[in-house]
Amino acid sequence: MEVSGQQFPIEVYCEAPDKRVSISQIRNGRSVTAFNGEVGWLTMGNRVHRMSTPEREAARVDAEMYFPVRVREVYKEFQVLPGESLEGHATMVVAASGPGQPPLRLYFDQGNGLLSRLVRYTETPLGRVPTQIDLPITGRLTG
Repeated sequence: MEVSGQQFPIEVYCEAPDKRVSISQIRNGRSVTAFNGEVGWLTMGNRVHRMSTPEREAARVDAEMYFPVRVREVYKEFQVLPGESLEGHATMVVAASGPGQPPLRLYFDQGNGLLSRLVRYTETPLGRVPTQIDLPITGRLTG
């Protein structure tokens, strides 16, 4: 997890099909995000916040264990965009949108075709807030 340019470790616990808890110890205390498939909560220190509808929809994407299999059901429009280099690996970007869904960008490694980064957006009263999840780059397939 990265906050204001500083990185903090994060623990993630999931239960199929759509339950997820993430815990991170950041400089101001412990941060916990929990989603049970229907509702979610965010905590920072002793403060607890029940997720708004946009936050819940974003958490649903994060918690969806079968998301890669269901992405075509959830998102109806896809656009292939030029990628960028991630840790020296060229990528291809797929931007996805769908009715009632937060925008989504998927970055695929051009060498092995694996998902390298997922960026999803949440609509808030202050504007669109991005969440970026980087997946480990496991190397290139040969053959």
